[in-house]
Amino acid sequence: MKIPHGHYPTFADSPANILISLHLPKTGGSTFSRLLKSSAGRLWFKDYTDRPSQEQYTERKIGNLWEDCQRYDEVFQAARNYPEKVVVIHGHFYATKYNHVFPDAMKAVWLRDPVERVVSQYYFWQRKPDMNNQFCRQMLEQELDLLQFAALPGVSDLQSRYLAAHSIDEFTFVGLTEQYDDGLQVFCNMFDIVMPAKLKTRNVNEQRQGSHYKLAAEQRRVLEELNANDLAVYDQAQARFESLSRQYGDLA
Repeated sequence: MKIPHGHYPTFADSPANILISLHLPKTGGSTFSRLLKSSAGRLWFKDYTDRPSQEQYTERKIGNLWEDCQRYDEVFQAARNYPEKVVVIHGHFYATKYNHVFPDAMKAVWLRDPVERVVSQYYFWQRKPDMNNQFCRQMLEQELDLLQFAALPGVSDLQSRYLAAHSIDEFTFVGLTEQYDDGLQVFCNMFDIVMPAKLKTRNVNEQRQGSHYKLAAEQRRVLEELNANDLAVYDQAQARFESLSRQYGDLA
């Protein structure tokens, strides 16, 4: 992986060859993680300790301080030792997490149609329950239907919460789950990566027919209302992806 042209540091002591990759649940992050790991090798670091969409987030953050400090040091040293290569941090955490230690880091994120993301999360937990997640437990124990599940605090508008105070334009790369293959190619072109011949998408719901879940008009209306913030962010992400595609999409 190479640093995209035009990315320069603004802080004297801050490495610019670090890529912070946000894995938002049910957006294709598992497949993207495999691409990053195969490309960055030992310069790939995972961070799945925060799990901000689960309960006791604050307590877990405090408990993980030592592990976080170790990761900060390892990433910093790797970035200094290999200045021409890209050091990657990938996982479930808020976009602001590394701002104070790596202010010049690049950022990458995949976003998904918010309605599709919530529906996907619902059916994914129906197939593969995560009993460590309070929303999954509540969904199963109370036998919630889709709209009841989506109305739980913390389920809808998840993508905008992960982005925190960051605007879409602050991300070096923005991909769309609905255009996943094209997005992977754009990313590979940006970072001078040879696209793997086989990169099978994981965690796909094989029961879904077509590219979208079939929903009644009223269901979709309610889900759109519950995800109003995410829909606004997704509109911005579509514009950003179109811009990146024009710049990098024809280089393959």
